[in-house]
Amino acid sequence: MIRLSDVQLVARLKTNWDMAEPSLVVSMVPYFNRAIAQSIRQTLPDTSFVTLMTDMADQPPYFWVEPGFTQHLICGTDYVVTQALNLGISPCCYAGVINL
Repeated sequence: MIRLSDVQLVARLKTNWDMAEPSLVVSMVPYFNRAIAQSIRQTLPDTSFVTLMTDMADQPPYFWVEPGFTQHLICGTDYVVTQALNLGISPCCYAGVINL
């Protein structure tokens, strides 16, 4: 259903970005990453888009990591880092695992 409403969702998000003009957008909801990324790219192309993964693994295709749309990815496990690299995310665009 989310994919079917993509055009309307992107339009609503673009309206929001026009009003808010954020310098950074962080997503923790993978279902909307594509629409968020598209709307930012079309409205505020200099705004950074970060996905903070709250799962220990991606469920490809098209869940947390959207090839061609994912800008920055914060990964909670080494496995996710490997998945991101295998999906074509540049090593400069992920934070990886931070062990405390």
